[in-house]
Amino acid sequence: MTFLRRRALANMFIEVGHPAAHADEAFEVFFAARNRVELYGEVAASLERLRGRYRLFALSNGNADLKRCGIAHLFEGHVTAIEAGAAKPDVRIFAHLLKRAGVEARRLRLTSDSKGLSTRTAAISSASRGAGRRCRP
Repeated sequence: MTFLRRRALANMFIEVGHPAAHADEAFEVFFAARNRVELYGEVAASLERLRGRYRLFALSNGNADLKRCGIAHLFEGHVTAIEAGAAKPDVRIFAHLLKRAGVEARRLRLTSDSKGLSTRTAAISSASRGAGRRCRP
């Protein structure tokens, strides 16, 4: 998404007669705003409690920067679609997470804002055996 956003911004600047280089500055404004988040009520405290019992990783198709969001300290790691070379629900991103965490798929518990993914941990077990397939909700 980052590449596409930068490219779209550059094209827009060019179309109106401005240098494409302005896209970098415009993207930084967008990215700073995108990472300015306000957590709901007990989210931070809940993540702190979970972190005390479990190893927490963030898995994202987006380009959020957990440090800039102010929540990196709550997670052991963060895997992005760009880094993994695949986006959810493709199992390759889950395989990348499993490798990074050094755990077997059967030990993974997933919480997601995507309907179906949060209850599909059994389907993710295929991530440890193959790649290129999709977990379908």
